[in-house]
Amino acid sequence: MFAFVSQLNAYESYGEMKSPTPLRLTLGASIAVGMVFVLYLFAGLFGYLDFGAAMTGSALRHYNPIEDKMMSVGYAGILFKLCVGYGLHMIPVRDAIYHCVRVDVHTLEWWKNACVCGFMALLSLVAGLFIPNINVVFGLVGGFSGGFIGFIYPALMVMCAGSWSLSSVGWYHYLSTYLLLIVGVIGVVWGTASSIDGEI
Repeated sequence: MFAFVSQLNAYESYGEMKSPTPLRLTLGASIAVGMVFVLYLFAGLFGYLDFGAAMTGSALRHYNPIEDKMMSVGYAGILFKLCVGYGLHMIPVRDAIYHCVRVDVHTLEWWKNACVCGFMALLSLVAGLFIPNINVVFGLVGGFSGGFIGFIYPALMVMCAGSWSLSSVGWYHYLSTYLLLIVGVIGVVWGTASSIDGEI
């Protein structure tokens, strides 16, 4: 689930490797995830050690970047990371949209590409301004995308791949696939509803 939901740039990274192989991609991804794990571990540990039981939500709310010069440098780094990360995450989103409408990004006129990317940036800005809490976004993405990618799409793929009947696959696979589909629908509905209900 983690790989499907949050690692959007895997194919881009694979295509840009010097001599791409699945093993090299796995090693590169493992090193990158290990480095990020260490950084997050230290950030969480020192945030907890600074504030203890008073720590709720984000540790960034407890620091004052105006008075603390080291935190102002940290905030500048976070701002830089957000700006760079936004572009990196919008590339696969744009490519997915182009794939759905059967458009090749390499042959599309630059101004059409600029209009699509500008519209996506405008939607992101409006969502960032009017969604009050990032946990709502995480809940919606986790409930909706996670339920579809992890449960509903695999069940539908097996059902629509051909030769899908009770006599051809047997009771176990037949019932298990429908159970996977039903659990996915329940997960999407409850995950989305609980995210919205938490904000109302």
